[in-house]
Amino acid sequence: MTVRTVPQGAHHLSDDPAVELRALLGSCVAICLHDPAAGIGGMTHSVWTEMGRLGAALPLHEYERLNNALIKSGAGRGRMRASVVGGARLLTAGRPVGSELGRTVLDILFQEGVPVDEISLGGSRARRVRFRPATGELTVQAVDDAVEDATTGPPVVRGVQLF
Repeated sequence: MTVRTVPQGAHHLSDDPAVELRALLGSCVAICLHDPAAGIGGMTHSVWTEMGRLGAALPLHEYERLNNALIKSGAGRGRMRASVVGGARLLTAGRPVGSELGRTVLDILFQEGVPVDEISLGGSRARRVRFRPATGELTVQAVDDAVEDATTGPPVVRGVQLF
């Protein structure tokens, strides 16, 4: 197996079944796209920024870079499926940037008409995500050393294999 770490602001894609993409997410959000018919997919590691109007535009730009790279590599726009992971609130003070980023990413996918099959957003714990882009297999693991905050509640999880 070939493991590729996806750093903040970057994306990777592959059609190789032996490739696994990984990221460690706090308030950042990973968008995992997969075209099951073409057997190709990719992940982008979106980070929120406070740089004026670019703050809300950055996740859209990151999504579009990944989406366009996948289409150029043979994926079909109408066949894409998404998984969204991250958006934790690791600090109890300040703005909840993780949940703001998560909502922004889900809005982008909704506006683009991309079905979201798996969601693991929110909470107060960082996550390790592993994504097999050729098959669409997603695994999410909560990082145990984050502080639990009773006000944020548990993360939303649908259809994700936790280990």
